[in-house]
Amino acid sequence: MPRFVLPLFILLSALQAATFREAVKALGPGDSGIAVARELATFANFLSEKLEYDEKSRRFFLFMNDALEDFDFRRIYHSEWLAPQADGFRSITLSGRNRGNRYQVSLGLEPESSALGSATAHYRMRENLKDDARTYTTQMAFSAALEKLDAQALARFAEALLRVLDPDSVAQLRVPPSRVFPEIQGSMRRVLDLADAEFPHVTRFWARYLELRGFAEEREHSGKKYTEFALRGHFRLSALAQDFPQLAKYIQGIRKLFLLNLTATDRTGRKLGAFVINTFTEEFYWNFCTVGGKILPIDKAGIPAWEHALSFSGQKEHHLRVYFDFFVNVHGLKIQTGTIGISASYRSSAEKLLLFAKITQMPEGKVSGALFGVLPTWLIDLSIPSDLQTLMNKFQQTVFRANNGEGSYASLKWQKLSGRARLEANASTEFLDNRFIRIGMKIWVRKFRPNETIQEDIRRFIGALTRALLQDLAAL
Repeated sequence: MPRFVLPLFILLSALQAATFREAVKALGPGDSGIAVARELATFANFLSEKLEYDEKSRRFFLFMNDALEDFDFRRIYHSEWLAPQADGFRSITLSGRNRGNRYQVSLGLEPESSALGSATAHYRMRENLKDDARTYTTQMAFSAALEKLDAQALARFAEALLRVLDPDSVAQLRVPPSRVFPEIQGSMRRVLDLADAEFPHVTRFWARYLELRGFAEEREHSGKKYTEFALRGHFRLSALAQDFPQLAKYIQGIRKLFLLNLTATDRTGRKLGAFVINTFTEEFYWNFCTVGGKILPIDKAGIPAWEHALSFSGQKEHHLRVYFDFFVNVHGLKIQTGTIGISASYRSSAEKLLLFAKITQMPEGKVSGALFGVLPTWLIDLSIPSDLQTLMNKFQQTVFRANNGEGSYASLKWQKLSGRARLEANASTEFLDNRFIRIGMKIWVRKFRPNETIQEDIRRFIGALTRALLQDLAAL
């Protein structure tokens, strides 16, 4: 064999373009990742199209929908559905079981099942009286069987997807041009063409209902290339109205209702990504930078921190910060939460992933404007024992200082035992019970929360998407 053959083979292998097909294979060794993906897509289809409730669980969810629409935690706590416990909590347990051809939800604890997606949710509440104020501590424990989908498989899949975006990989792509998302041009357009070539049904599904105003751009700094993913777009409401009229009506109904802005950084403050939903401009935005299958931190001067790029597979430990602020305009009453900070830690090994997040920053919020354009906040303040802004800040501080000062938190443990993966999640917070807060939240929930008809349309939307995915996976 000539000496140059092996080095040439290695070079050609290194220049081979990453693909979505290879990302799916990363879910398992060899070609087993495709089978894992099919199982997951089938399960997601069950949840959207073959979800069943027994009579008791159906009545319980009807009750909860009604109580949450009124934001009435007292009603939930004292209801017949929650059973008293010795520690002052009242609780209820729900079980979901993958029956092989449907997914069934029931009340009560059923024997543990290893079938993909079979889950148990345990919900607890406790009533607290503090300084003439009533609060409710709420806790949720959730456990689900994920079979072959362990945390490392998901991390490998995510990193393989990121490699598809690498400038060097994109330069090697040789795919025919497609008609999807014609508004996107440039070199990164090839990634969309690749998606249409490998997953045509899913890609064309999204192309029918989404219009993109941005996708991704190749960047360079100090002679090194990386990719800035900057997905910006909005729903094509005319297409949604034809196929999913209630979902389209819901999206139209929440216009100019809220602005959610979320940013993630590493512990030194370098930006890792951002996500925005802006109902005032009717668009969404998702942004991060990537190189070599990793998330690339960017400092405040816009300089990439190459040596600190984040990978989530293998044995890793990361400490992150998440900041979000929420602006709501409810019938002319404007509410601004300020920037809320969350501290998160990520630890992974071959057999386990641990994620813990806690609210660590809660500023004072602001209330302004006029309800229905008529009642200014100062006039509303005259009719209540306190003022709206004070009530809002008490509500936020109750969440911040929940659990006797420990704070609101959420944790996740994803572990593999005897070759089978299981996900366990826990969360706890505390809410202030105040009738004026409840009135305000009721107005918000009734405007934002989708009713049963809209929920059915959402299930139909997810069902159509999962069927498209199953068609594409069958062709791999």
